[in-house]
Amino acid sequence: MKRIITGFAISTLLTFNLVAQESPKSKVVFFRTFNFFGGAIGFNVFSDTTKVMRFKPQTFKIVDVEPKPIRLWAETEVKRHVDIDFKSNHIYFVRGKVGMGLFVGRPQFETLTVDEFRDLVSKKKYLQKQLKNAGYNNVDDLVKPFETLKFTSL
Repeated sequence: MKRIITGFAISTLLTFNLVAQESPKSKVVFFRTFNFFGGAIGFNVFSDTTKVMRFKPQTFKIVDVEPKPIRLWAETEVKRHVDIDFKSNHIYFVRGKVGMGLFVGRPQFETLTVDEFRDLVSKKKYLQKQLKNAGYNNVDDLVKPFETLKFTSL
C-alpha cells in the first residue's frame, strides 16, 4: 500500500509540459474570402522586398516564416501593412481584404485569433474545402502541432 501511495505522489509531482513537434519556424495562414467589393482585384504581399504571395479572391496559403518581427505589406493606390512579431512554434492567421478606392481597391490586412478563424471556417465552405486540400480535416488538426500538451507520468 505504501508503494502505491508513493507512486501516486511521485506521478502527480512529475507533471510537466511538452510542446508537440517543436519547430523553429512559425506558420502563417493567409486567406481571403470572396467579397463583392474588390472581387476582381488582387495584390501582392511582400516582406521587405521579397514577394511572399499573391492575394486574389478565395486565396488560401500556408507559409513557413522565420521567428522574428516582420512587416507584411501590399501596395495598390496606397501602401498598407501589418507588423507581426513571429515567435517560434506559433501559428498566425492573416485575412486579406480589399477596401474601396478611387481607381483601384486598397489592400487591407486583419489578424485573427484561432477562435475567430475557427468560427469563420465553420461559416465558409470554401475555407473548409481549402483546409482539406492542404491535408487538414479541420482547424484543430491545423493548430494541434502548435498547442502545449500536458502529460502526467512517472
